Amino acid sequence: MEKLAHFIEVIYSTKSYSYIFLVIACIVIAYVSFFITRRYLLKYVNFFASKKLPFWDEEFSKIGFLNKLSYLVPVFVVNYFLQFFPDQVTTQLTKFLLFVTFIIAIFIINTFLDVLLHIYNSLSIAKMHAIKGYVQIVKILVYIACIITGTSFLIGISPVGILTGMGALSAVLLLIFKDTILSFVASLQINAHDIFKVGDWIEVKSLGVDGDVIDISLHAVKVSNWDKTIVNIPTHKLLEVGVKNWRGMRDSGGRRIKRHINIDFNSIRFLTPKELEALQRVKLLKEYFESKKDIIERQSPDSIDSINNRQLTNIGTFRIYIREYLKSLDTVHKEGFSFMVRQLQPTETGLPIEVYCFTTDVRWPIYEEIQADIFDHLIAASSKFHLKIFQNISGTLK
Repeated sequence: MEKLAHFIEVIYSTKSYSYIFLVIACIVIAYVSFFITRRYLLKYVNFFASKKLPFWDEEFSKIGFLNKLSYLVPVFVVNYFLQFFPDQVTTQLTKFLLFVTFIIAIFIINTFLDVLLHIYNSLSIAKMHAIKGYVQIVKILVYIACIITGTSFLIGISPVGILTGMGALSAVLLLIFKDTILSFVASLQINAHDIFKVGDWIEVKSLGVDGDVIDISLHAVKVSNWDKTIVNIPTHKLLEVGVKNWRGMRDSGGRRIKRHINIDFNSIRFLTPKELEALQRVKLLKEYFESKKDIIERQSPDSIDSINNRQLTNIGTFRIYIREYLKSLDTVHKEGFSFMVRQLQPTETGLPIEVYCFTTDVRWPIYEEIQADIFDHLIAASSKFHLKIFQNISGTLK
């Protein structure tokens, strides 16, 4: 308040109204120059730059880098008029003007960092390594540096003195910036170990996350779930829980089918000669029956004698049929990926026969269609082997 009173006293002591008109002229010229710059000059600069620079698109214009620069125009005008004021007034105004300049510098530097981030995101490498978190760290440092420096000029204290005073508040600052520090360390680990990146499909059941990563910032990771909901998770939280990344599946070109059907134990038995004769007409089993020719020739029509020799069962033949059927499909990988048809541990719901293979198309709708087509066929074909699919009976039995 004393400095403000002294400033008014100096103006009044000049006993001249010329300074009043000088102040009015300064304000008017500063406003007009700012208006012309924003309304006309920047409009033409944006137009010509968009024609010459490839990164100068609509998204770049929204960043508003030139708009932030335009705030320096009134500062330059006011700074020019300072030479016409008394030294006592000029000293106080110069300090205030420097403080305002530092505040504007914060916005200009931060916007410039947004420009660099925008240019980086237009490059192919941005899909591999996101730097948005690092840019935000630099922004925080810019805020701190400019505010401390500007305040030191305004109150006439060395920046070192301000930093020394802040040292006593280090514990409080660590508490305030705890999440920022944790998130920064987490961002370093995510990038260093390539845990996930923008565009990856990740799944974290404990956090309700199941979708594509659409943004990675310093404090949060934004995920678009398959139900079209948007989830924002603190960056450091993702390192505290297990993150399933489906990128390997997408990159490999194969998506796993791991599903089984339960066969009723009461329908499992040896094949009769008549049933064998009928199944030998199935093209997919031709090679299999030729390899089992000696067993088939010893097949006994007597159900009691059949246990004395090795006989073919309907469940074993059905398992071979499933394998050959999958091999005949162009939508299933036969090489380079795990491929098997196996029995699982028998349970109270029957004998599980599991299909374990990979589709050639990893797109979700196509994958589900391929999987459904396979099991539609297998369930329908099971009756040809005189097998029954287990199901719990519900309702009233008659």
